This record gives sequence, C-alpha cells and structure tokens, in this order.
Amino acid sequence: MKKEDLNKAYWSCSYIESGITMQNVGLMFCCERENPGFVAPKEDPVSTIDAFLVMREQVVELNQQTDAPCKGCPLFQKRKWKKGVTEYKIDFINFGVQSYCQFSCIYCGLQRNRGLKEGKNRPEPYDSISIAKELKNRNMLSERLKIDYAAGEIAIHPKRKEYFEFIEENAYIATFSSNAGIYDDQVARILQKSKRNSLIVSIDAGTNDTFQFVRGVRAFKTVIANLKKYSEQGAQIYLKYIILNENCGQDDVDGFIDICNDIGIVEMSVSGDFTKTRDFKKETFYEQNIVETAVQLVQKAIQKEIPFRLINYLGDANLKKIYGELYQLPKIRQCSARLDVLLQTPNLIFYGAGKNCEVLLETWNSLDLQKPAVIWDIAAPPSLQDSETPDQDDGCPIHHPNFEGLDNEEDAVFITITNGEVNKEIIANMHKYGFDAVMSQYDVSLALIAKQALLNEKLGEYN
Repeated sequence: MKKEDLNKAYWSCSYIESGITMQNVGLMFCCERENPGFVAPKEDPVSTIDAFLVMREQVVELNQQTDAPCKGCPLFQKRKWKKGVTEYKIDFINFGVQSYCQFSCIYCGLQRNRGLKEGKNRPEPYDSISIAKELKNRNMLSERLKIDYAAGEIAIHPKRKEYFEFIEENAYIATFSSNAGIYDDQVARILQKSKRNSLIVSIDAGTNDTFQFVRGVRAFKTVIANLKKYSEQGAQIYLKYIILNENCGQDDVDGFIDICNDIGIVEMSVSGDFTKTRDFKKETFYEQNIVETAVQLVQKAIQKEIPFRLINYLGDANLKKIYGELYQLPKIRQCSARLDVLLQTPNLIFYGAGKNCEVLLETWNSLDLQKPAVIWDIAAPPSLQDSETPDQDDGCPIHHPNFEGLDNEEDAVFITITNGEVNKEIIANMHKYGFDAVMSQYDVSLALIAKQALLNEKLGEYN
C-alpha cells in the first residue's frame, strides 16, 4: 500500500498484519490455514522472509478488492491497522511444520494424506526455526510475541532444544500443543515461568480402548499420568475433545469429564473433525450424535464448574442445534440475564484487546449488541490514557487500562482474555476495590451462546 494510506482504515486481520503460520507447504498468513495463500520456502531464510514480506503486501492489496480472498472470514475487518506504529513487528508465530510424532490419530493428516504419511518422522521440508531466527536478526519480533508450537510432538523433535531456547528467549506467551505421551522437563520449565503459558492436549476419549482406537497407541494411562505431573508443577492445561463417530459413548464422555476435573484444567475445548469443517465458508449438515455428545460434555462441564469452549470446527449446522439445546441450561440463562443488566450501563469496556478481543467483537457485532464505549488494550502505552485523540479500533477508542477510575453505576467491564486463572485474578482485584460490574470471558461466552440461540430462533433456524 502507498505510504499515505498506512494510517487509513482498510480490510485485513491481525494474522495477516503481524503473524506467521508455518505449515508443511510454507509460510501462511492465516490462522485458518486456508486463505489467502502461502509463500513456499526459498533456498535460505533471508530469501524466504523477503518473499514473505512482498507477498504480505500483495495479500493486503488483494483484500481491498470486492472479491477479496478473505471475504467472509469472521476476523476480516476494516480498521486502522497502524502499520507505522507497529513497524511490521511479528507478534504471532505458529510452528506447525508437522513430521515427528509417535501417535497415529485417525483424523490426523499424517495418517490420511499419503504424501505426509510417507514423510512422518523424517526431516521436515524446511527449517522453520532458522526462519524464526532470521526474523529476530531483523528486529522484527514484538516484545509481546506469542509462539504456538503445534508441529507434531515437540518431545521427540530432534531440534527440540533449539526450539526451546528460542521460545524461552523470545516468547511473551508460549503455547505447546502436545499429545503428552512423553513428559518433557523443558516443556514443564517453560510452562512454570508464567500463567500466560499453556499446554494444549487433545484426549478425544475417556476410556482406554477408545483412546487406543482414536489415537493409535496404547498410552492412555501414561498420558493421564503426565498431565497430572504437569498440573502439579503449575502448568495451565487445556484439554480438547474432538468428537468423532467413534467416541460418542457415555463412558467416554463421563471419563473425559472426570479427567478434566481431576487434573484441574483451565479450559475444555469441544471440537469436531476440522478436515470436514475447516473452511469457514462451508455449511455442514446436522449430525445428531455430534450434537448430543457436545451438549452432554457441556452440561457435565457446567455441573463440575469446568470452563469450556465450543470450536467452530463442529460445523455451523451442528452449532446452531447445540446453541438451541444449551439455551435451556440455567447457568447459560443466568449469564445471559447478567449480560442484559450490564448492557444497560452507559459505558461498556472491553478489557484485554488483541486477537481475543477481535473474535469477541466479531461475535458481539453479529448479534447486534451495544457497541463498546472503549477498548482497554493491555499493550497500550500509558500515554493514551489522557490522550484527546485516542487510537480507534473497530470504531472504538483504545485506551490504556484505568481500573482506578471505574464506576459501578456508569461502567461495565467485559474481559476478553481467555486464560481462566488471569480472569479470576482480575475479577478478585476488582471486587477487592468494590467494583463488581464485570464479566469474565467465560461468562460472556456463555451469555453469547444464549444470544446466538435466540437469534437463530428468531431467524427460524430451528424449524
């Protein structure tokens, strides 16, 4: 884009502007691993980054057209992206070049894709850690860099020490996606450093036999033991259940909930098979067993006070049915009523900002709820606090957080941070100083399930 256009509003998303997702085919601009293309690795990291930066500009230009490749994505927004302020810093890296893994999950691309399967546990197609180091050499890494390691299994990667060193030195937030089949002391050490860091493990079963069938190995007890060990050392653990035809039994649902409860996880994620629903433009058909299992998992999670999240890979048609069923639950109705009360306050404040705020705002706007009066960006400089012309984000002023000035009668705060432990600390501090017009990200998400159900009902989606 031309220099004079840098401070104007234009269509893009934070992943395009400041992220890199490294997949087997190359460097991608998108968290959905689909659009708007990728850059194949070149002969060296320097050339690869050069090509990536050129392609990023081209992607931004294409997205200003009526037939934009990202059109329809929920994160695609028109706003001032402030390239001159961010100086093109990278604040998100996803290491996702898959190869090394000791499991054989039935839904994994390493099993389904013949080309990927033949390359399993062999040298990867390119050296992603070298590309990350080149970004650092160019001073392109943000001070608040988030690194997701979601490439097979880090515990058996031959370059794991090199990855660990880079992550420890550069990540403000580190997230590991692991099968937890092997306990790793270095992973544990990084997780212990901050409550912002987390471990994501997909269990997909609650019984030994189902686990062996779905994950392809007999390691159920080992995985549970390793998760307990990580938890005992203070790790923030997120467990995922990918609902398949093979794991919808009652024993598996009950067993999985017991595991979540015993380990003391931060959040339970309920998802479908992304290979069926990964394109956000697709409408998927209604699958009764998927819906019933999802509803059961959520009902039991609420009973055990386990925070949960519904992942859009369940499919749009299934999600609409799930929302309708969940709306009957008292907890969700209570959160919806609480939201209605807070929506009556003059000033709605979204606290947290970043990508979590973008996702929440997109859902919020789609439900036609009252627009926030201000966004409190945890990364914003204090100088914004008294600025007469604060930054704008999605049409909302951005300020540095100012908890001291909150008023129960005038203000309502909606937390957008997804880390449950951080949510609890923030709310406890607010209550300590007498402010209680606040909702955690978890309670907001429950309230929005109710609002989505009501909208679907209004539109006749359940007929």
